[in-house]
Amino acid sequence: MMSSLNIAAMGLRAADLRLEASASNIANMQSSGSTSPSGPKPYAPVRVDQTSLPGGGVEAKTSAITPASVRQYDPNSQQADAHGFVAMPNVDMIAEVTNMVSAKIGFSSSLQVMQVSSDMIKKLFETN
Repeated sequence: MMSSLNIAAMGLRAADLRLEASASNIANMQSSGSTSPSGPKPYAPVRVDQTSLPGGGVEAKTSAITPASVRQYDPNSQQADAHGFVAMPNVDMIAEVTNMVSAKIGFSSSLQVMQVSSDMIKKLFETN
């Protein structure tokens, strides 16, 4: 069985990865690409999948969002096809902001668990 500090540290890492993925998706959501298979591709957004581990803790990994891009009409873009469409990253701003808020709460909760665990360990070794 894992200690509460190890479990909280895993939670911190998962929250950090979720925040990093959402920030990257938002920062790159306007990077257009070509709709042609041979042309430049837009940014490929990612999501974070979390899995509970036996004995406690969580494992977080990034995976690609499918489909990675959507067609958008932008006839003035240099990457526009003959019909005026470009490929844009498939990023949902509302979902990304929700992910960031959720990551913040997860990070805060994990920090609180670490603080309580630390306080309990200190109390254990206190001498009167």
